Amino acid sequence: MSKRIRFSKSEMAGFATLLIIIGGWALAYHFLSYSPSQPAKTKTPVHDDLEFKFFAESISKDSIRHRLKTAKEPPKSSNIHLFNFDPNTADSISLSQLGLLDWQIKNIMKYRQKGGKWKSADDFSRLYGLSKEHFERLKPYICIKKDTTEIRKEKEKARRDSIYRTFPKKYPKGTQIELNTADTTALKGIPGIGSYYASKICRYRERLGGFISLEQLKEIDGLPSDITSWFKISPNDDVQKLHINQIDFKTMIRHPYMNYEQVKFICNYIQKYGKIKNWAELSNSSLFQEKDIERLSPYVSFE
Repeated sequence: MSKRIRFSKSEMAGFATLLIIIGGWALAYHFLSYSPSQPAKTKTPVHDDLEFKFFAESISKDSIRHRLKTAKEPPKSSNIHLFNFDPNTADSISLSQLGLLDWQIKNIMKYRQKGGKWKSADDFSRLYGLSKEHFERLKPYICIKKDTTEIRKEKEKARRDSIYRTFPKKYPKGTQIELNTADTTALKGIPGIGSYYASKICRYRERLGGFISLEQLKEIDGLPSDITSWFKISPNDDVQKLHINQIDFKTMIRHPYMNYEQVKFICNYIQKYGKIKNWAELSNSSLFQEKDIERLSPYVSFE
C-alpha cells in the first residue's frame, strides 16, 4: 500500500508564500510592460535595411578617404615655423613645427635609430614624401653638424700629416700616378697627402668600386684643391659592380652613392616582385632621380 506524502503546516505555509510572490512578479511585469499609447512593433522592410547599410558604408568610405587625404597633404605655409635644425638630431616636436608629417617624422626616427645620417642638405631632399617646394623652404635652415669626436680625430691626423708631410720624398710637380692602383705609399708621395688622407682615398675607392672620373676625388673632404692634377685614370680600368639582385642590405648600403631609403626600396622590391631587370623599374620611384641613376649606372649590374 502506497504511502501518501504529507507536508507539515510550516511547509504548506512556505509553498503558499512562494506562489504569492511569483504571482505578484507576473502581475507587475504585465502592467509595467503594457503601454496603450505605444504602437505595436513592426518589422523593418528588407529594402530599408539595405538602404541604411549602403548609407553607413558610404559614410565610412568618405571618412577613410578624408583621413588618407589629410595624412598626405602637407601643412599650409602659415602653419610652418622655420628655424635652423639638424635632421640628424632634431626631436619630433621640432620636426613637426617645421611642417613634417607624423609618418615622415616616424621614418626619420627609424632611419636614425638604424645608424643612418644625412651628410648634406641635398641628402635630406630624398626623404620619402617630402615635396620639392617644402624642401626648398627648409633647405636654408638645414645645418648638419659633424660629430665632435670625428672632427677632433680629423684635425689630429691632419696635424700629423702636416708635420711629416716631407716624408716620404714628395713627387716633383707634373707627376701623375694611377688613381685606381696607387697604394698608400704611392699616395703619400703627393704634396699635402700624408697617411691619413692616403688611407681615406683608398677607403673611398674601395667603397665606390673604383674611380671613373678624377672629379670624384672632390667628394672626399679635406684634400688639396689641386689634387686632381696628380692623378690619371686608365681607360682600361674596370670598376667593381654592385650586383643588386644578389648582394644583401649591408653590402649595398656601404656604397657612397646609395642611401638607406634607396637600399630599403630595392630590397623590398626584389622580395615582392623578383629580380630587377633595368633602371626603368627603379626610375618609377621618386627615390631615384635622374642624377642618382646617372651616378650609379657605371656601378650597378642587374645580372
